[in-house]
Amino acid sequence: MTGARLGTVLLLALMCAGCGVKTAYNNLDRLIVWAAKDFIDFDAQQTNYLKAELDVLLYWHRTTQLPLYADGLRALERDVRRGVDLETVVAMESKVKQWGESLTRASVPLAAELLYSLTDEQILGLEEGFEADNLEYLEPYEGIAGAERVAVWAEEFGDAFEFMSGRLSKEQVRIIDRYGERYRSDDEAWLDYRRRWQAAVVNLIRERKSYEAFELGYRDLALNRERFYGDAYRALFEHNEAMYRDLTVELLRALTDKQEDRFTDRLLGIAEDFEQLVAVAKPVGPPAACLVTCRAAVSAQ
Repeated sequence: MTGARLGTVLLLALMCAGCGVKTAYNNLDRLIVWAAKDFIDFDAQQTNYLKAELDVLLYWHRTTQLPLYADGLRALERDVRRGVDLETVVAMESKVKQWGESLTRASVPLAAELLYSLTDEQILGLEEGFEADNLEYLEPYEGIAGAERVAVWAEEFGDAFEFMSGRLSKEQVRIIDRYGERYRSDDEAWLDYRRRWQAAVVNLIRERKSYEAFELGYRDLALNRERFYGDAYRALFEHNEAMYRDLTVELLRALTDKQEDRFTDRLLGIAEDFEQLVAVAKPVGPPAACLVTCRAAVSAQ
């Protein structure tokens, strides 16, 4: 599993408060292994390595990162109560980006060792898994464009916001529809970027350089994905990013008192869940499994 994929699974599971943040977090090890096996048919040694390293990584995440998430959500709750502006949204974006980068950095050793251990057959499976995942992402939007694509976007965004705020008012729906005029579909451009990055990962594995060189190369790919954006996706990304910031500010300012109470209660509830998860953290010992670095250490003796 790539570090980015691990991060995606992690963040989605954590923010899925509808199914219980604590329940989702306590099952992350299973969720991540399950997601990784969508891409690669691991052998027993690789599976044992992944599970053991995940125990260590998730303990680090629970004890060092969840407190930051909780503090960030509590700060956001106060900002929503006081009134959110563009500066607040940009600051929160920066904070979330830092969290994501920290998780990616921490997961690089796990992902690099696992990827470096792949057989030629498993590399082919990884390529197929990447493409299947790409097509699955695009499937809901295949064959739709223009006003129809904007309508789908507006519905998806509205549903996500309603999860936090409760039922949207007619005025709030009109706000989202108005911003639909600024929304630009980036489906194909995003897919082009993803394929370029995925190809670079596969090529790096196939080069079969020393492990040290591979880990450095993979770390660079994991932490500097933006250089694969290309001009088309970069322009769309920056345009939509500015649109989302303005839309978020306007919608938060349009919250009714009841919606604001629900929104802030949601934020505090998730923060409390994170804090409770930290409180019950159980230390884990060093992982019992390893792959290429263990073999390299033995051969060097």
